[in-house]
Amino acid sequence: MTLGTVPKVGLVGLGYAVPPHVRTNEDPVLRELLEAERRKGTREAELFVGIQERRYLKPGETVEQLMVAAGRQALEQAGVRPDQVERLYGYATVSEALTPNGLFAVHRHLGLSSQAMVLPLNSEFTTFIASAVLAWEAIALGRCTHALVACGSNWTHHVDYTKAHSHVAGDGAGAAVIGPGPGLLEFVDSVFDTKSELYEVMTMAARADSRGGPEHVPTPTYEITSAGLRAFVDYGLLEPPRLVASLLERHGLRPEQVTLITHQSSRTMLDHWKQALQPGAYFDTFSEYGNLGVANIPVTLSRFLAQLSTEYVVLISPGTGLHIGVLLLRRSQA
Repeated sequence: MTLGTVPKVGLVGLGYAVPPHVRTNEDPVLRELLEAERRKGTREAELFVGIQERRYLKPGETVEQLMVAAGRQALEQAGVRPDQVERLYGYATVSEALTPNGLFAVHRHLGLSSQAMVLPLNSEFTTFIASAVLAWEAIALGRCTHALVACGSNWTHHVDYTKAHSHVAGDGAGAAVIGPGPGLLEFVDSVFDTKSELYEVMTMAARADSRGGPEHVPTPTYEITSAGLRAFVDYGLLEPPRLVASLLERHGLRPEQVTLITHQSSRTMLDHWKQALQPGAYFDTFSEYGNLGVANIPVTLSRFLAQLSTEYVVLISPGTGLHIGVLLLRRSQA
């Protein structure tokens, strides 16, 4: 999608929040899992590597609280009052209720206007990119002036700790205010790709914990099938560099002109994308925060905003479904 000669729209404020609680690889449950996976030598164990710490929410703490904190930071940086936000995009995953999504609680606790449209967007893990694109289009078309995107993940409570992919899960939230003008980062272009024939290979569904026992009642739990592990490599690793290369070519850009900020579920994935694209810079918070799901990109973008030095920034995320989203931004010259 290219909007052409429409008014400039940009990210005008960013914020993030992570819990203070840190779980290292020496945690008894994680140590047992990692040792078992190393002994088995599974493909899954080979893929989900590279993490040292992850943040997690304790019982009684909620992902919505993190989203509110991130939203307040973003609004403050943007100089935008809560009553000036006309649309709230994003998603709380996993929300306490199937519906309404916790994004409505974020609306309430931020004190947004009753006239603000709340739009939960369940497109794991491209929620931030897709929400930002929708906000960009709405503002460019004059349908609103300011939008807030808030994304939060509490997946440490929704993975099966007998599976290798579970040990990279972390909790956190990120947010961005989008408004008129180039802002901090101006929207340039985006591209999406969908392989819906792979719809069933990565899913969040109500499942009983594989450890069994009467206390392990069915709860929303993430699962990757063997076909999903193949898709992780054949599609998740290989397709994003091709999409980015075509997007850069469309704008006459070289890889060294861009900074990459991406979804982060594996050091294998991050290293492959870096090698394939050779960007000017590549920031991540994986070893410190783990895989924050829908919050990976806004947390990392907010965390490293002051260190951006290239003219362009590329955001990349694969997602369940399966699909991939890529967003090209230009840094403000101000």
